[in-house]
Amino acid sequence: MVQPNCQQQLIHQRRSMPLQLVLVVPFMLQICTTVGITGWLSFRSGQQTIQEIVTRLQQEVSERIIKYTQNYLAVPIVINQLSASELRTRQLNPQNLDQLSHHFVDLHHVFRQGINHISFGNQDGTYVAVRRSRGQYPFEVLLVPSNALGQLHTYYANDRGDLIKKRRISLDYDPRQRPWYHQAVQAGKPSWTGIYNYFDATTLGISHVYPIYASGKLQGVLATDFDLADISKFLQSLKIGKTGQAFIIERNGQLVASSYKENLFVITPTSTERITASQSQSVLVSQVSTYLQSQFDGFKRINRPYQLSVNTSSGRQFVQIMPLVQENGISWLLVVIIPRADFMAEIYRNAQVTAVFCAITLVLSSLVGLLICRWISRSMLRFSQAAQAIADGKLSPTDTYTITPPIAEIVTLAQVFDQMQQQLQASFATLEQTNRTLETQVAQRTLELQRANQALYQLATVDELTQLANRRRFEEYLAQAWQQAQQAGHHLALILCDVDCFKAYNDNYGHRAGDICLQQVAWSMRQAVQQPSNLIARYGGEEFAIVLPAINLAGAEHIAEEIRQSVCWLRISHEYSPVSAYVTVSLGVCSLVPNPDITMDVLIDTADKALYEAKANGRNRFMARSL
Repeated sequence: MVQPNCQQQLIHQRRSMPLQLVLVVPFMLQICTTVGITGWLSFRSGQQTIQEIVTRLQQEVSERIIKYTQNYLAVPIVINQLSASELRTRQLNPQNLDQLSHHFVDLHHVFRQGINHISFGNQDGTYVAVRRSRGQYPFEVLLVPSNALGQLHTYYANDRGDLIKKRRISLDYDPRQRPWYHQAVQAGKPSWTGIYNYFDATTLGISHVYPIYASGKLQGVLATDFDLADISKFLQSLKIGKTGQAFIIERNGQLVASSYKENLFVITPTSTERITASQSQSVLVSQVSTYLQSQFDGFKRINRPYQLSVNTSSGRQFVQIMPLVQENGISWLLVVIIPRADFMAEIYRNAQVTAVFCAITLVLSSLVGLLICRWISRSMLRFSQAAQAIADGKLSPTDTYTITPPIAEIVTLAQVFDQMQQQLQASFATLEQTNRTLETQVAQRTLELQRANQALYQLATVDELTQLANRRRFEEYLAQAWQQAQQAGHHLALILCDVDCFKAYNDNYGHRAGDICLQQVAWSMRQAVQQPSNLIARYGGEEFAIVLPAINLAGAEHIAEEIRQSVCWLRISHEYSPVSAYVTVSLGVCSLVPNPDITMDVLIDTADKALYEAKANGRNRFMARSL
């Protein structure tokens, strides 16, 4: 029969848990929980970092594309403005096709990139265009002469623009029937055409057109165009992640340019048709554009940038869509696509490596726990046996308890994690260096674009002969000064200056001497008017205009007399002048305080009347008027 205390002992043994289970299970649960949370946080942190990197990369790529495109679009506008200015001032004869072709060759030398054709189509059907040749000669000149209307003659030309060799003759060409001519006539002002096929249908182009009017009648149309293939080549040269793509579309969904090498139009037996982005041979471009079209119900409502995540058959894609250009006749959208797999593949590899290391750690920790439990259990068993022996009256000494030495694998594991940390630090350092390099390159490109824009602005606002401000810059500055004077309640003065009997000077001394005379007069005016806030401009021909902010009538009269005397001191001989033996000037002065009831035209007209009054009273003097 079992004693009661012995029964309780047996019941207690049945209900108790093994020491190994008590020590090992919580230890393993802690390890599994810690490893799981750390791995999940690491994965989430990696995803957020990837999102930030992708967003920054998309913005940098978009900025480069936008700046490149704006630079491309600025060149044709400046070219047409320069040509239109010379046509208006009669420095170019619209009927002299040879003179026009040489002028266009000079423009090609000035603007070496970003243009294809520079052309002018007359209202009578004649036509002249210059483009760069891909053969042994520098240029090709395309002519429709007046004695062969409807026939497009193509010639090779040398670097000076002289015709060398006839290349071919194309029939049935009338510039007045081309899309760019119709667009200019319909708009009645400088504008961009829609995208169209070239006459030979080899590529797509877009033109900036500028209608030329004389006495209210259309003389012809200036057109400067470039190939959209140049923009596609730029997109294809960009490194967008590993497999990213970028493309530009119109609001109707038709492709303008793409980083994927493909034809942007299809030639059929009866027509040439452009393709839409959803018809692209690139599966990525096609699927993303289809998604965007359904998401925004077309492309016409997209007026700001969007960052999207799109699922395609190739996986999830990071997509940025934003307006690229919005001008007269142009409304394009830029789409940049970066596959998520380009960056997540590295995250998944790191997760796998982390999982492998965690598994090794778990196994080693479990083995160590089991060994420690066995070591503790043996020690406890020996102590129990020793205590039972003492209870039984056996006083013989027990075995000595030994301590297990440290486990070397834990040190090894720490070294492995340290190496992994060093590798990650090196990887992040490399990434930061790459980012700094990209930022430096973007800054350099930005500086180059700013310098190019400054040069273009200089060409568009400075008179080539006198190096004074031109008519366009005069009108801009006068409008600005008028607004500032009206807001501040200050005077604004205007002096109109005309070289006396300059036509007689030109007729007798020659146009080259006339040009030198105008340059000397311009120099003397600079000496007389030296305030930085004053603007001296060539108003037209031998006429000059001086804008004097914050100058009353007395001050303007003083400056006018300084100018008159300064020109007289030049002592430029003019024996054909009835006024003086030397070149003189007449000036009209006006000063007023602008208010909302009058316009700038009042200031100009008043100064102009004062100028004519000075001429009527004998020239070589100034007359002043005020309001």
